[in-house]
Amino acid sequence: MRKDVEEKVEKILKDIVEEANQKETRSALRNGKNEILRRIVHVCIPLTLIYYIIPPEMWGYMGRENGLFLVFISLLIFEAIRIKKKITIPGFRHYEARRLSAAAWAGTALFISFSLFPMEIVVPSVIAMGVIDPLNGEMRRSRYYPWIPSALSIFIYFIGLSLFSNYNILIILLLSAIGGLIAVASEIPHLWIDDDFMMIITPAVILYILILAMAAAGIPMT
Repeated sequence: MRKDVEEKVEKILKDIVEEANQKETRSALRNGKNEILRRIVHVCIPLTLIYYIIPPEMWGYMGRENGLFLVFISLLIFEAIRIKKKITIPGFRHYEARRLSAAAWAGTALFISFSLFPMEIVVPSVIAMGVIDPLNGEMRRSRYYPWIPSALSIFIYFIGLSLFSNYNILIILLLSAIGGLIAVASEIPHLWIDDDFMMIITPAVILYILILAMAAAGIPMT
């Protein structure tokens, strides 16, 4: 009889361990899928730059700026409803159920950038965030971090400034180095502001102020 009891206990413990392993496996698969989805969304963020090539007439009577504002307000309204109703969206992190999501922070950064900063700053800032943020996540434990993300970020700013500005090569190199390094540094964790916001806004603000300062100082820009 004792042997039967031991066998039953052993079977129960085995079932418990097996069930726990299955739950852990399902959780890992779910987290992995969410992580992949977040990576895909990040890489697609530069597609928002289509804002610059949409013909003005497509915005209708409201105009481009008012249309952008309407999209932004709609995003905030949806975000408020999502938080209040506790709506679950695939790819969102668990803590975003109670606060502003990374997508909303990114949308806010895009609205501010499109509204305030010149295209030659916005284009590389948005592309760098979309590419470098997921790259940082993949390479953070690598010995090549932060060197490869930094080099790629500087390259993105160099291409963007070369294509969309008329600055001379020295100014482009200076701005590329500063913008690229700041973009990578802005990805570090923050208390409540998401890095999607910081990686766009921080380099954009600093580059914009630097350009104004150099112009005011009479430094040749072109």
